Amino acid sequence: PNGTTETEAAEVAEWFKLAQLADPSAQLYINEYNILNFWQEDDADVIAYKEFVDAVRDAGGPVAGIGLQAHMDRMITKEQITRRLDLLAAPMAPTTNHPDGLPGLRLEVTELDINTQFWSDATPADQAQVTANVMDGAFEHPAVDGITIWGMRDSIHWRDNAILFDDSDADNWVIKPSGREWIDRVKGTWWSELDGQTGSTGEF
Repeated sequence: PNGTTETEAAEVAEWFKLAQLADPSAQLYINEYNILNFWQEDDADVIAYKEFVDAVRDAGGPVAGIGLQAHMDRMITKEQITRRLDLLAAPMAPTTNHPDGLPGLRLEVTELDINTQFWSDATPADQAQVTANVMDGAFEHPAVDGITIWGMRDSIHWRDNAILFDDSDADNWVIKPSGREWIDRVKGTWWSELDGQTGSTGEF
């Protein structure tokens, strides 16, 4: 990183240190706006962001993971998602402060939705495909711990386009194609059916 980046990273590291002091048990994530969705196919902004996060860590910032907001506004493949997750999860290279580098960080998709204000010609099928691509890429990636959608229904969504439900008829919410992709995975393909008994401590 250049001098400006190092100065900024050192400042952000101080914020993380203060947050850790306030709650020593907290796992602190840095939550960016839209790295997975950026349009550059050379991944320039993804790489630059990862370098910044590493600079924060190098300056002593106790960053435990990276949150990926994922407000998607273009067609993007699962392969593209996987490539960017790989970049973000990679170990930190050796530095003077950390001669052996640092392990890669955990990742979470924190605000998945489809931004049709920017992607105005996206069909329901397009939106469903991107939803599936992000979910599948994230679910299969060993560094990703979770996927959270941003809003459940259109009428109270920040950009009027939630993944799950069209509730233009307040008495009859309709599952959208993108919502079907979510439900088919979370309540279907990925759902685990387990049974058993708790032990004496109540653990299962």
